[in-house]
Amino acid sequence: ILNHLSLVILTHLSLVFLTLVCPSSLSLSSFAQPPPRIVLTLSPLSLALFSFSHLVISSLCHTLPLSLSFLCLLRTGWLIPEALLVSQRFLLRYSIIIARLTYLLCPHFIVHVCVPYLCRATDRRRFQEIGGSFRIPDIMSRAGCSLVEVGTTNRTHLSDYATGIDADTALLMKVHTSNYRIEGYTTTPTETELGNLATGLGIPFMIDLGSGNLLNFDAFNLPKEPTVADAIRQGADLVTFSGDKLLGGPQAGLIAGRADLIAQIKSNPLKRALRLDKMTLAALAETLKLYNHPETLPDNLPTLRLITRPKADIEQVAIALLPTLASALGPQFHVSVEETLSQIGSGSLPVETLPSSALKIAPHSGVDGDLRALSSAFRELPRPVIGRIHQGALWFDLRCLEDDHITPWVNQLAELTL
Repeated sequence: ILNHLSLVILTHLSLVFLTLVCPSSLSLSSFAQPPPRIVLTLSPLSLALFSFSHLVISSLCHTLPLSLSFLCLLRTGWLIPEALLVSQRFLLRYSIIIARLTYLLCPHFIVHVCVPYLCRATDRRRFQEIGGSFRIPDIMSRAGCSLVEVGTTNRTHLSDYATGIDADTALLMKVHTSNYRIEGYTTTPTETELGNLATGLGIPFMIDLGSGNLLNFDAFNLPKEPTVADAIRQGADLVTFSGDKLLGGPQAGLIAGRADLIAQIKSNPLKRALRLDKMTLAALAETLKLYNHPETLPDNLPTLRLITRPKADIEQVAIALLPTLASALGPQFHVSVEETLSQIGSGSLPVETLPSSALKIAPHSGVDGDLRALSSAFRELPRPVIGRIHQGALWFDLRCLEDDHITPWVNQLAELTL
């Protein structure tokens, strides 16, 4: 047992030395043909000795954890001491050597070499979950990327990004918190700082804006939201954003940035599989044409028109509809006009609200079942009306009820089933 253990230790130390001093003797082409998969025929004693020796080496070297199954599916590259601070290129060279030698010396092992992908460095507090429970780390993992976390939940410094970068880092990424906010004792590097860092190291810098704003909201007295042009000016090589949400067009994913990087993305075969259909492209093109005339944009772009709609106009609509709605509901319900706050939502301005007016409907009985039955009745109309139940009442925020919708909205009240 001692002789076998000593031989294994010396063999792996030799492999580490060979990998460090002879990198030119290897190439990716040597890894192109993996050894054939052969059924394991080791005796129980041999398997026990092999597993025990590798566990001892791991504990002595403080290395990455062992991955060894009953069928001896060996993920090579884990026997690298952390003190060596090896890069992924070293792991790849080491993996190729140990795979070849293991197959030559012990062809009864089934060897599987994991080729490491290039890293992305991203802020730990930017790990978002978006609609449909999709998470950015999961998306990157499916793409085969190694995601490097930097910083802490509330505070991330430029030095955290710099420390997380090594020779194999392929992309520096920042995800805009378009559907949540972190407030209080917090800090994060600016996009300009990250852009300068990435440029100095020759690494592409990518910003995921999410909502895809193209406008300076200051001109409309709206909360500040970064624009695509801002991101590019601040040093982003790639910017990803949505075609809907704040942009106001159809649901789509857009990428803007350096021409060479865009060309590289377009050359990926997945691009054709994920390309937009002609109807979506036509709707997106017509939406973008509206931005050529910013002076008329609030009148022609529904998203911006509704966001910037004055509270006084909304209140006038609520007052005009109050008698008609009260008559349709009868004496068992009390209807009033109340002030409320509209939330933009949909992955945009998550904590910002806009002053608005609402019709508030409360049952005189105070019974929760009566309230929920009323809410269900409105949803079952030919044009469903969806409100929110809050503080024992059904609220209809009228921000999005425009003039050409009022008459159809009123006419169907006679079809309410209470």
